[in-house]
Amino acid sequence: MLSILYWIYCLAFAFDFRGEDGGSSVQYVFLMLAVGSGLAIMAVGYRALFTLPGIYLVLLWIGFLVLTPFVAVGQGVPIGNYIRCSLPLHLMGLSLFVMQVMARSGMDPQKLLLPLVVSGSINIFWRAVYSLVIVKIPIHEIRYELLSSAAPFFIGYAVVAFFFSQRRIPLDVLIGGGLTFGSVFISITRSYIATAGFAFLACVGLLYVSLRRRQWTVPAIIGKLKQAAGLGVMGVGMILVIAITNPLVLERWTKRLLENAGTGAETSADVSLLTRQAEFDAMLGMLSENPHTYFFGLGLGAYYQWDEAYLHELLLVWGNRDDLNEETFFPGHSTWVYAVFSSGYVGLACYLLIFLGGLAFAWRVIWKLSFAGHPPNEFLILPMVVTLCYLSQTFTANPFMDRFAGLVIGLFLVYPQVFLNRHRLAQLSQSQVAHPAMPVASMQPSPVS
Repeated sequence: MLSILYWIYCLAFAFDFRGEDGGSSVQYVFLMLAVGSGLAIMAVGYRALFTLPGIYLVLLWIGFLVLTPFVAVGQGVPIGNYIRCSLPLHLMGLSLFVMQVMARSGMDPQKLLLPLVVSGSINIFWRAVYSLVIVKIPIHEIRYELLSSAAPFFIGYAVVAFFFSQRRIPLDVLIGGGLTFGSVFISITRSYIATAGFAFLACVGLLYVSLRRRQWTVPAIIGKLKQAAGLGVMGVGMILVIAITNPLVLERWTKRLLENAGTGAETSADVSLLTRQAEFDAMLGMLSENPHTYFFGLGLGAYYQWDEAYLHELLLVWGNRDDLNEETFFPGHSTWVYAVFSSGYVGLACYLLIFLGGLAFAWRVIWKLSFAGHPPNEFLILPMVVTLCYLSQTFTANPFMDRFAGLVIGLFLVYPQVFLNRHRLAQLSQSQVAHPAMPVASMQPSPVS
């Protein structure tokens, strides 16, 4: 029962898309599926909701979410704006609850990951179909419309598999990773270079730890080098195929990397940086008008306009754009700036604590459950690397603009609880074998390890 509900929950937003208006009837169906299955999971496994230490992350985020509607109402934010901007954050909170229950269900960690792999792959493929076929955006113009919020997950998964997988080039990594890197390459998205860099550095550090803890043998290392070489050749081949079939992609990459305006126009800085500066200055300027708003912010979904000081340069790139400085409630290009703008320093602290707490939780479980003589477990390492991948996106984008992103991030923040619960169960079984006469009550696993 739980397994079916979990599949429905993960697949609920697989066919989601970035519509101009949002809130279409199709998306309402997605929302009902996600909320309905998530609440059903909570109802079936409510006793597992308060398992430590994952419940600390749950309570932190739920406390933040309880605060947000009061700020929005107090600042006069339209209710529709609030709902659209807060929905990914609420889905993240629901995912925290869902994974708490699934962690207690006893399911294999790899089987818990499979629905995310399937839904993420569908989402990447669907975004391409929706953008290129339905909306009919020319491939030489397509940008963010093509990108799926599952991309950071697959980048992290591919890098972890590259370093730690004990399998022969996992098929799920080939499919998900191939779709992801292909979409990133076509959409000319530079920020994912940093995401891959974060994942690579994290895996190098974890590899060093695993070597120090003697989890590798020489034959295993040689086998990994062969597998890494094979994956590298396949990656280069995929890029060459895209470059040959779509030569404009390489031209666009050259312009994005080497020409500061991306179109040959002269601007004082990279146009992406200018748009972010115009947005950030506008947000912080609005807060400065009433300094007390720095504490709680102006509310999720509050309207703002880009700073006019940057518009003359941006027009060099975009030409005559009447809508360039229209009011918008788009949740920004930086999670941290928008956190201060919408929720103040309180919100900023909650975002910091949820990410840092998730990383600390993942590291604690990795350290506790890594044993000498046992090869590194790629699924044990995955939550920390994936969380870092999404964290890397928060500086130049806001992953919480997408509903599917909130769902995925919440699941991975508490995913380490799966391994911790299985370890506690193994300890309990060993204790029962060693002390068969011990009363059942005394053999319950400690809530804190």
